[in-house]
Amino acid sequence: MFWSFLLELFQRNQAKRLFGVIAAGGSLGALVGPLLSDVLVGWIGNSGVLFVGALWFVAAIFCQRTLLALRPTQTGDATLAEDRPVGGSLLAGVTLILRSPYLLGIASFVMLIAAVSTFLYFEQMSLMEAEYPDAEDRTRIFARVDWIVQTFTILSQMLLTGRIAARFGVTALLTFVPLLMIPAFVWLAGNATLLAVLSVFVLRRSCEYAFIRPGREMLWSSLDTETKYKAKSTIDVAVYRGADALAAQFSNGLATAGFGTAVVALLGAVVAALWGLNGWWLGRRFEAHAEIRTNKTG
Repeated sequence: MFWSFLLELFQRNQAKRLFGVIAAGGSLGALVGPLLSDVLVGWIGNSGVLFVGALWFVAAIFCQRTLLALRPTQTGDATLAEDRPVGGSLLAGVTLILRSPYLLGIASFVMLIAAVSTFLYFEQMSLMEAEYPDAEDRTRIFARVDWIVQTFTILSQMLLTGRIAARFGVTALLTFVPLLMIPAFVWLAGNATLLAVLSVFVLRRSCEYAFIRPGREMLWSSLDTETKYKAKSTIDVAVYRGADALAAQFSNGLATAGFGTAVVALLGAVVAALWGLNGWWLGRRFEAHAEIRTNKTG
């Protein structure tokens, strides 16, 4: 819902320039939040930490109201149309997706993201439990992995994402990471160690947050309000979680059948190739539509 709200505030060129920095704010929160909880819980307890979290929600509401006040105003019927509730049925998002090849492409893109993520996650968990039976050791390693991911993500979002989108377009954001994951998975197939899996896991997560997520949100900038709120929510929640559950069952089936990390990694390389092809198609469609709109307004 937050990204849908932003898409209402910013135009396409603004989204290319600003979404990377905005996403960096979310990554910074993901880094600062656990750190603050770790430091404060010894002083104010769990209840105090929850009150601090509530204060951050109040601050977020204040920021949202400020953004609304700064939004360029329109007059006449356009303003009334924007302020009117979207309405519609519970399954309206599904209907919109099934009627649009473009939305089906976005849904497929999200499903492929979920598949790659789930394959890596299960392989990481399997190797981690075998090498570190103590739960505290695993927690410590996961915390370090998350810190590395968030640090790299913030730096990339602030320094690279906006520049790449402005110079090379959304297509570059959507295809760079899948193409990078193909050789990463092939390397993992021949080097199925915990360190290798964690390295690919960090690469995938940090690059997805830094490049894929902002690029994915930009795909919605040219669509109407109903599609942004209904179809987007359906894809971001139902499609993503459904694909995640299916990929988890498939991964468990491979493990039960006796297939190791090498086989899963090769399968991941195939999925990454499809992911990259899907991203290229979406990016081209988005840029073509943007060019048509520019010619019409020009």
